[in-house]
Amino acid sequence: MPAVDAMACAARGLSLVVGALVFVGVFVGRPLAQTTFRTVPAWYDQLEANSASPLPLPSTRARVQQIIDPSRLAPQGLAVDAIALRPENDLVSSQSAFTVRNVTLEFGQTTRPLAQLGTRFADQRGSVAQVFQGDLSLPAVRSVPGATAAFAVRIPFSLRQAFPTGAGRRLVLEWRVRDSLGGSPGYSFDAASTGGNVRRYGRTGQLPYFDRVLLLGEASAPSGGRFVRLVPRGSVELINQAFIQPLGGVTLFAAARRDPGLDLAPFGAPLQELFVDQVVASQPFQMGGTRAGYGATLSLSVPNDPAWTGRRFFAQSVIGFPGFNALGVVTTNGLEVTVGAALPSSRVLLAEDPDAGDGRLDVHDAPVVQFEGQFF
Repeated sequence: MPAVDAMACAARGLSLVVGALVFVGVFVGRPLAQTTFRTVPAWYDQLEANSASPLPLPSTRARVQQIIDPSRLAPQGLAVDAIALRPENDLVSSQSAFTVRNVTLEFGQTTRPLAQLGTRFADQRGSVAQVFQGDLSLPAVRSVPGATAAFAVRIPFSLRQAFPTGAGRRLVLEWRVRDSLGGSPGYSFDAASTGGNVRRYGRTGQLPYFDRVLLLGEASAPSGGRFVRLVPRGSVELINQAFIQPLGGVTLFAAARRDPGLDLAPFGAPLQELFVDQVVASQPFQMGGTRAGYGATLSLSVPNDPAWTGRRFFAQSVIGFPGFNALGVVTTNGLEVTVGAALPSSRVLLAEDPDAGDGRLDVHDAPVVQFEGQFF
């Protein structure tokens, strides 16, 4: 490395160390605060994110580096005692328990911006310390449609790590899986890509002729999917769909969800349920012919306001069907719509060798990480 580059790297490392020492001094002088939990990305704290990833514990021996923007985590500083990962729920049906042997985790800081990450681990490694070494147990999990799994894979730190988070500092998590068998075969963790998420929950009501009605998102997988345009200044399309005959009705937009739903049998509509609460708007529709039967698309624009990042709303459609029941309606499933961000909160660098110097950037989406500690 040229002398100028070496001096620059040393200066960056020294600034991180000095900043950390200053923060530790301030932190020690503070009254004790209650331990809390915060998540990156913040809006996926209590709900499933829009992707899945085998990282940070893939099925091979590996070195995985995750760089995290802490601006929404803690604007001034943080003191971390542990992190946790959430097993994937939406995109897998079940996962078997597995123990990953000989895992090392380092935690620290870097000043390298997310947009300028390279393929050399050393370039964004910054100042890090080992916080965990040993085996990690991954629990058996079974998917529940519309639910969100717990942060069940907790990694306690051997020593609390305290850092300031301003002045362009990013967090570094660096994992090494050294066991010859690698990580878990086929195990997936909840992960986040850019954009938002649309998830189905609840169930569709009963219709005659074995038909059914669905309320879907434009890119909907079985119960979720990526929606890269579901960001501030973006949009999302919701689709009412039937298979045997065109139907009309109204889509309700609400501030809260009902799950389980409100049974409409006492109101004259048996086997129909209402899955939304606190309705704030509605939009009528009439289905037309499509390749998949019949459908009606509703286009929704997201305001050009960063404050919309992380906001949620809920939707469900009520279909007019005179004579089918006393109330004359049937219902769709519910949808949970989350506005995401156009830029990532974290990025990952992967190599299939725990001692590799170079890796591949953004091969997988970054896992959702919960931090346990104190935040300022």
